[in-house]
Amino acid sequence: MANCEVTIGLPVFNGVEYISDAVDSILTQSYGNFTLVISDNCSDDGTYEICRRYAEVDSRIILHRQPTNIGAVENYKFTLSKCNTPYFMWAAHDDMRSLHDLQYMREAICEKDAVVFGSYIESNYGKNLTPNEYSKNELNKFFVDSFHTGKNHYIYGLFHSDVLMKSDLSLLNHSAPDSIYLLSLLRMGDFRCIKGPVFKYRVVPYSLGWQYAKAKGHFRSLIAPYPLDYYLRSSEIIGHKSHGAKFYYWFSAYFHVQFGRLIRLLRK
Repeated sequence: MANCEVTIGLPVFNGVEYISDAVDSILTQSYGNFTLVISDNCSDDGTYEICRRYAEVDSRIILHRQPTNIGAVENYKFTLSKCNTPYFMWAAHDDMRSLHDLQYMREAICEKDAVVFGSYIESNYGKNLTPNEYSKNELNKFFVDSFHTGKNHYIYGLFHSDVLMKSDLSLLNHSAPDSIYLLSLLRMGDFRCIKGPVFKYRVVPYSLGWQYAKAKGHFRSLIAPYPLDYYLRSSEIIGHKSHGAKFYYWFSAYFHVQFGRLIRLLRK
């Protein structure tokens, strides 16, 4: 599309149950000046055929099919590699967005922002929630905040493309990739929430959090929501150089997070 401003990357693998809802919620956005890059990761459940039918009737869609499964992280990277617009946004194949979601974010994003987001609704919770905001270099605040604050949903916000192009995409290969990657992006600009956009997050059995809790059991998932690699890698991004400083920061931040989670559990 000529003068297109936004690229939306939608990686998918075997998403036949929800892919139509996700694509429909994107194609019907009130702001339509975008290209939708769909990368099918060698699905075998009919997902590609559904996406192909959409691509045949909407020229904004660029559809790719991977010859072999390249893994979820590489598929996310692949959609970003096809971006040649000033702004970029990832979309999950099982989530939906409100009608004016993209319009509000495009109107609001400014030069100092790394990403803008709105509010979100989790399918198993029902409430409309808004993540905390973070100014550039507020790395400690972001790290210490629990994932229950919704901070990781910024990964589905609207980014300045050059922020992502300058980023270290190898961080997506670590434990808790969205948290670690977002932490690094906070060095490049503000994370800001605006009124209007609503991201509808579907909690499904194959989500990372669900799989982790199932594998570790309820008690272990309470005690250790992320592997040690997450804490050590985050400490390196924040800039702690000595092993003693890394351990102290990990110890204090880790138990700060767990105390908050325990309080929330007791309030239920």
